[in-house]
Amino acid sequence: MQNVLDIFKKFLDEVWKWLEKQLKPPMVFSAQTLVLLSFYSLFTGILTTGFTRRFIIACGWMFFITGIAWLMNEKPIRINNSILLNFWITGVIICLFVFGYILEDLEQLELWVTLPLVVMLITAINDFTDTNLKFYIPNVPTRQKLVTLLAVHLLISCWLQFFFAANNLLNDYSSLIGENFRNSAFVIKIPFVPNPTEKGEIILSSVVAPVKVKLNNRSWQEMEGLLQLPDRKRWIEDIHRAVLGRLSPAKENSLWKMDTTVSKEDWGYDLELFSIWNGPSSNGGGIKFSSKCQIKKINTSPSEINSQFTSKVSSTSKMECQKIIKTRRRL
Repeated sequence: MQNVLDIFKKFLDEVWKWLEKQLKPPMVFSAQTLVLLSFYSLFTGILTTGFTRRFIIACGWMFFITGIAWLMNEKPIRINNSILLNFWITGVIICLFVFGYILEDLEQLELWVTLPLVVMLITAINDFTDTNLKFYIPNVPTRQKLVTLLAVHLLISCWLQFFFAANNLLNDYSSLIGENFRNSAFVIKIPFVPNPTEKGEIILSSVVAPVKVKLNNRSWQEMEGLLQLPDRKRWIEDIHRAVLGRLSPAKENSLWKMDTTVSKEDWGYDLELFSIWNGPSSNGGGIKFSSKCQIKKINTSPSEINSQFTSKVSSTSKMECQKIIKTRRRL
């Protein structure tokens, strides 16, 4: 038993020596000291509450940011020995501190739009200060490089802002995904990604089903009454509003309108249902989804029981609809 305890004690001594070697700063004022202080502040902050806790943890964040920046200044991180990542890593940590800890909202899009500008600010501070953090004016080539970098980082921020704006627009108006972007200088479609089912088709197919229920197997006179204006427009709009109410809330829902046309034929009626997009479109005219339905008269013979009292043949309606077709309206 004593031998086992000696082996375990020896193992703990070796682990402690390894940790001491890895964590012990080479000098008191060093990057490793700041990183260790950040972890100490985090541990201390967890044990406190209220404003004291937030203040101590905020100090820990500042120690961590300064220590990481110092470490990477001593050991730069590069891709292919050319692209320097130091300032980008520091910028990400600063943005996480500001948006994640201070503002407590990492989902803000401003985080990613601001990141290139923060990186540019860190780059400028690095070029305007020496190793002793004393301010000086860099030479002309360095200033020219900073102007070029500022323009590049501003361009990156603008592109990120444009991406989020376009993404928000497509979230609010998902019907635009099916548009033609060939004439766009900014937006392209990924060819191998399939388009989702368009909302106009979803709306129209959801309207067609209850319309068929309403008009199918009714007496011919009653069905003809339902097709007359303004009664037809009223109950079609009621169905359309009910369908929109079941869809997920979106700004574009109010831009979808419903319309119908009816024409009398020898065999019955042609009822055409339209779901019309009145929002923005690539050709400016809008989009229209249509489904043509045929309502035919079906003569039914009286049953044997009823035939004792009447020999009159009754007529009922039968409705069949064709596949939904998408067309573009012209200005």
